[in-house]
Amino acid sequence: MTHKRRFYIPLSFVKDSIVTIKGEEAHHAVKVLRVKENEFVTLINGRGESVLGTIVKITKDELDIYISGTLVVFEEPRLKVSLLIGMAEIAVLEESLLHSTELGLWRFCPVQTKFSVTNWKTIENKLERFQRIAISAIKQSGFPFLPQITIFKDLKYALSNLSSKGFLLSQEGDTHLSDFADLKGEITLAVGPEGDFSDEEKLLFSQFGYRKTKLSMNTLRVETAALTAMAQIQNHFEF
Repeated sequence: MTHKRRFYIPLSFVKDSIVTIKGEEAHHAVKVLRVKENEFVTLINGRGESVLGTIVKITKDELDIYISGTLVVFEEPRLKVSLLIGMAEIAVLEESLLHSTELGLWRFCPVQTKFSVTNWKTIENKLERFQRIAISAIKQSGFPFLPQITIFKDLKYALSNLSSKGFLLSQEGDTHLSDFADLKGEITLAVGPEGDFSDEEKLLFSQFGYRKTKLSMNTLRVETAALTAMAQIQNHFEF
């Protein structure tokens, strides 16, 4: 599907002003995307605002964009989805973040668990890369809100700070996401790491009121489960 090229600028947009894109994103636009002067582009700020702009000047490492359109302000989604995901391998977390954000993720929450293969310190060191992945995803998809990334060192603390309207995605589930037709507000989807959540952790989810929910008859990889859950949410519920 084609669309005007999107650029992320974490600013409030003012009509008839000029904004400058620098660094890696400008280099990518010039050398890879081959943008041209007078080309129309869309600017997004990850806070629900977008506006049409025109490229007025290109140098090696900078783009000057004139804001020529009317500001579009999107309402926050009716359903705000947090993905609580056991700290799996970095590549798995990156793929989960990328595709979930394209499908409208509100908050991405890696959590340290008993069977995590990556620890929270490693995740913290990758936070800047995770943020770049999320920005790439909203530019690709057009979802106007950049998800918040929150790292949790402890599952109980995570559950205490996320919506208690939660679903533990599990082969043991006796319900499906489509069974909950009236979902709105903030919800949490929990996906275990490669070794799943431990029995003690599953009991903790139960104590916090989470429903065991089955996504598929098949056993899914972590990243596939995250993607499937977000796709089912988007398919069954109004955002």
